[in-house]
Amino acid sequence: MGRFESTISAASNFRPDKNVTNKSSHAERRISFSTLATLAFPGDKPEVVIASRTGRDPRTVRRWLANQHGRPQIALAVVLGEIIRRLD
Repeated sequence: MGRFESTISAASNFRPDKNVTNKSSHAERRISFSTLATLAFPGDKPEVVIASRTGRDPRTVRRWLANQHGRPQIALAVVLGEIIRRLD
C-alpha cells in the first residue's frame, strides 16, 4: 500500500497538459455556412445551386445562409463536396 501510494502521488501534478488548447479559441476561427457557400459557388447564386441540389426552395436556402434556421446536413455536404471537387 505504501509503496504504490508514493509513486502515484509523485506522478500526478494537476497542471494542465501543454498540448491541450482552449476550446473557446477555436470558436473565433469558425467559418460560417454562408461563407463556405460563397467559396463553393463564387460566380453563381449559391442559394439557387444549393436549392436545386437539395431539392428545397431557394427561399429556405436563403434562410440557411442567413443563419436564421439550422441547415440540414445534406446542405453542408453539397457545399463541402463542391469545394473538394474544385480542389481536385
